[in-house]
Amino acid sequence: MKTEQFSAARFRNAELISLGDDTIRICKIHDWSTSPVQALYTNTESSLGALKQQVNKASTTVETAEVRELDSLFNNSWRAAKWYCKAYMLSPVKAESDAATVLTNLAKTHGSNLHNESLAVQNSNARLYLNDCETMQNVKDAIAAIKFQPFVDRIKLNLDNLVAGIVNRDEKASSEHREVDTKEFRVKLTNDLNSLYKYLELMSELNGDGEFTNMLMLINESIRKIEHSISLRSKQAKEEEVVEE
Repeated sequence: MKTEQFSAARFRNAELISLGDDTIRICKIHDWSTSPVQALYTNTESSLGALKQQVNKASTTVETAEVRELDSLFNNSWRAAKWYCKAYMLSPVKAESDAATVLTNLAKTHGSNLHNESLAVQNSNARLYLNDCETMQNVKDAIAAIKFQPFVDRIKLNLDNLVAGIVNRDEKASSEHREVDTKEFRVKLTNDLNSLYKYLELMSELNGDGEFTNMLMLINESIRKIEHSISLRSKQAKEEEVVEE
């Protein structure tokens, strides 16, 4: 099995970090401690940590009161959605409790405690969450079953406002230099990910269906979600250009 083709250069820092996190989480089930290529895993884990650290350093811009307030509103909407689903999981109506379970599991997939994450991770993972709410039929059915749409709308509104606030802040602070600072760390992580993926592909071909093939399937799913998010972002940008014209 082959890894889904992707261009890391198109990934934002948060999206590349998200792919790295998913890869480490997926590959952790394998016992790398006895593997002759243990370094493929540990190098990826190390370069992922280094990029995270550099991104955090590059994001030390003093938060404005506006961004803090917008972040608080997003966090509150995420918490409200979580507690709403938890309440419905106790419903005596099976259809409602099942729907709440679907939505709770979806939140876990993208980060149940997303309200405690960095702004970059919040933006990336929340976008993926919202995309699933719009495109996955079982999720759409669950939303309808417990009248969850207002919570989805509130999360999207607060996320859009937060992103706009961050853009406004970064325009004032000039984010261009900070992005350059992360370049070598991005390249290192990308190279380590590709090396790890090539090994997984080789082992998948040698062993057929099994552990390594399952890893690649999950990694490909993560890549496709990020690529889809990028496509939506590109489409939105083009639509905004048309409106401005």
